[in-house]
Amino acid sequence: MGTAIQGGERSAITDAQLDGGRLTWRQQISKPMKLNLKFDVTFAGDRMNGTARAGLLPASKLEGRRL
Repeated sequence: MGTAIQGGERSAITDAQLDGGRLTWRQQISKPMKLNLKFDVTFAGDRMNGTARAGLLPASKLEGRRL
C-alpha cells in the first residue's frame, strides 16, 4: 500500500505484490488524461528497472533509483 506523487497529482498504489526481486502494482491517474497503469519492475540495490503499461498502449520503459 502506498501513494505516488507526480506533478502535484497524488494517486494510490494498489494491488502491490512483491516476489523476490520483482514488484508489480497498479495505479490510476487523471493527468494528463485518465489512465489505469500497470507497473512491473525488478530491483537490485538502489536501482529499479521495468515497464509501465496503460491499457492497450505499448509498454513504456521505466527506471528509478532510491533518493
